[in-house]
Amino acid sequence: MTTPTTPAAPAPAAADTPPPVGRPSRRGRVLTIVGAVLAGICVAQLAQQGLAELTATTETTTESVPAAAVVEIVADGSVTVLATTGDTVEVERRTRALWRTPDSSTEQGDDRVVVRHTCGWRFIGTCRTSTSVRLPEGTDLVVRTSDGDVDAEGAFAAATVRTSSGHVTVVGARGAVTARSSDGSVTVSNVGGAVQARTSSGRVEIIGASGAVAARSSDGDVMVRDAGGGVEARTSSGRVEVDGAGGTTSARSSDGAVLVAGVDGDVSAVTSSGRVTVHGTGAPVALDMSTSSGRQTVDAPTDPGASRSVTIRSSDGDVSYLGPRG
Repeated sequence: MTTPTTPAAPAPAAADTPPPVGRPSRRGRVLTIVGAVLAGICVAQLAQQGLAELTATTETTTESVPAAAVVEIVADGSVTVLATTGDTVEVERRTRALWRTPDSSTEQGDDRVVVRHTCGWRFIGTCRTSTSVRLPEGTDLVVRTSDGDVDAEGAFAAATVRTSSGHVTVVGARGAVTARSSDGSVTVSNVGGAVQARTSSGRVEIIGASGAVAARSSDGDVMVRDAGGGVEARTSSGRVEVDGAGGTTSARSSDGAVLVAGVDGDVSAVTSSGRVTVHGTGAPVALDMSTSSGRQTVDAPTDPGASRSVTIRSSDGDVSYLGPRG
């Protein structure tokens, strides 16, 4: 009798063997170490800054010096200036600091006073400053701050104000005003001279200037009202509005609506994208108006031979020339 043969069981499949793990390259190890060191430095710096903020002390100092034709303020923080009656320059410095000493000084000479209140190098510790100055009316004012708002009010003979980061406000100067910010709004009002105002990011607003106005923003609305001279108002992104100008006016936006009214002179109103509306004064003008995409509306007197001209352009938007603004 033949014994049946049982077939042999198949050999178990070999388990998948993970590929060998290679050692990190020398460059990879170096990058890992450098990353860890940098992360440690950042953590330590944050901890040090937090401790500095908790333990910093605040100090306020004051001083008084004789008046001068020009007062210049150089600061790192916010600056407030007020022009009043009197014959001295009153300075108040406020500092919150730990492990650092601000550079504070007042220099006098050549009919000029220079007020300094800066923090300098900022890697270790903490330092924040603010500066307040009262000076006589009729003084030329110059302000330069690297990080902070500037508020200047009063009958300055002229004012030049600049900040790298912060809002700028100038009110009541008798003469010309130059106001600039790299990052913040700029507002100038009730001044007795020409105005130049500019910001890289923020709104520019000029209300009441007896001279010509140049107002520009790289990213923000621009508004000018009641200018005694001609106006140049421009923005790369935002709305432009001019209401009241005593001379030739140019209003331009690369991306935004444009509105012009009450101009005693030639007008050029242009945008690449948006609505453009110009309100005339009621007198006939030589009108040149077009749009690549949008409606055209004319509801005010025109005359090709008129002495005043109005140019209206939009690449994408409605264009209108209308009667006086109500």
